[in-house]
Amino acid sequence: MALPVRLARTILPVLAALLVVAGLVWSTELARTPIRQYRDVAYLPDENPRHRLDVYTPPGADGVPVVVFMHGGSWAFGDKALVHPDGALGQYTEFLVSQGFAVASVNYTLVGGGTFPVQVQDVKSALGYLRDHGEYFGIDPERMVMMGDSAGGHLALMVGTSIGDERLSHDGQEGLDDGVRAVVSFYGPTDATKYWEDRLASGCDVGVTGPRSSMGTLLGGIDPVDPAHFALVRSASPALRATRSAVPSLMLHGTSDCVVAWGQSLRMARALDELGVDERLIVVEGIGHSHPDFWNRHDLRMQVLRFLREHT
Repeated sequence: MALPVRLARTILPVLAALLVVAGLVWSTELARTPIRQYRDVAYLPDENPRHRLDVYTPPGADGVPVVVFMHGGSWAFGDKALVHPDGALGQYTEFLVSQGFAVASVNYTLVGGGTFPVQVQDVKSALGYLRDHGEYFGIDPERMVMMGDSAGGHLALMVGTSIGDERLSHDGQEGLDDGVRAVVSFYGPTDATKYWEDRLASGCDVGVTGPRSSMGTLLGGIDPVDPAHFALVRSASPALRATRSAVPSLMLHGTSDCVVAWGQSLRMARALDELGVDERLIVVEGIGHSHPDFWNRHDLRMQVLRFLREHT
């Protein structure tokens, strides 16, 4: 199927083997980056550990841009510690901090504690907290960018397509400033109505469908493809709810992803392209969901960095 010209320019399939030969794989032997850490900061006035965030900044940070990160985990598990310097993605935090960015990692309510839209409401509350306390952390709240992987990528795109939508704010926070500059989504779902169709198109097994699927559970135990629930499903699908007010977005996805098929990111890119919103889609040949290459390959890091600098 032919892609729009603008989209075709932004899809960048890359062969990992050729990059290894070319010596472009990022070294894991880099010296540790000095990082100032603020741990377990409450962004809502309660004792809920899911309402906590961590902030990592360059030493002496003063008005630096901030990447707000949401972890993945099917909206059912996971933790902000994913990007702690000693966590699974800690080297990515070190990379961003070494380039002059702060990183804020946000916990949010998992589906065992509440269903959509509470996850988005939590993230927006975290944004409001960071905006109100930016000077304390040495960050510039006017230069915030969302980032997330898998379910976290979905939440990042939800924020980027719902700025100013008070229906997605907690009660009492309707006037909250949830503005961000851009979004970076790593293999995040974007259209619940086509989630399983895209898996089949990628040659994958359909897996669990209907109310017991991760998406169905997020939405309160419904079947996401049931037309009776379309209004709810649309409100939780960034590719369906996007308007011209959506922010610039970069999506990264692997062609061998059978958890969230890469067609989901393609749908997001097409939706934004049709609206005239700046979009970038990086499709990586032959790698699957959560593959280390997304975080460790030098060429992919540089493309993300260019996008971040362009929009902050």
